[in-house]
Amino acid sequence: MDESAPLVERARRRACEAGLANVGFLRADARTHRFAPLRFDLVVSQRGLMRWTSDAGFANLARALRPAGRIVFVSLDDPGRVGAELTRAGLVQAGATRAEVDGMPAWIVTASAPVWASRLSSPAASGRRCQPTGAAAATAPEPRSDGLAPG
Repeated sequence: MDESAPLVERARRRACEAGLANVGFLRADARTHRFAPLRFDLVVSQRGLMRWTSDAGFANLARALRPAGRIVFVSLDDPGRVGAELTRAGLVQAGATRAEVDGMPAWIVTASAPVWASRLSSPAASGRRCQPTGAAAATAPEPRSDGLAPG
């Protein structure tokens, strides 16, 4: 997921070239997109979450995590402040490791859905095929209600 159509297309192409069929792509803002509840086992962000200024985005992602799901992201902020945002969003900070990202000191932070989260969901095999590439894919119709790109 990204707000940039060219970056979504680039990720789609790379996944297809790598033979990955169990991934989906979406052009949207993770802070406000209406994800299906209990949709993801893992959310990874290299740069997108590091500039969030409120816990609303984390709360949105927390609702989309399955039980024992995890969020892993790069943060430029102190892990203590980030941990407070995660807690307000209903997540549990599982760890923070010092790292250097693009020459800047940063933290790789891991958070998880709380143990008490609903246990009604079980991972399902996707069986999805590679998505089309090019301009047509970058201007695909609105995403499906399950949070994945059409196709």
